[in-house]
Amino acid sequence: MCVVPGVIRRKLRLADVLAYREDLHARRNRFISESSAEFADADADEVAELLTEVKRKR
Repeated sequence: MCVVPGVIRRKLRLADVLAYREDLHARRNRFISESSAEFADADADEVAELLTEVKRKR
């Protein structure tokens, strides 16, 4: 068991930690897939121009 530091300490079971990790990976992959589909039709020239503009602002 792991002990989580903080105001309220609680013991976590390894199975809970692994399940959370698996869920986190699934949510991340779903987000990447959805955002990729959302921007699939983006114009390459427009994207390059926006990136250049952002780099200039830094």
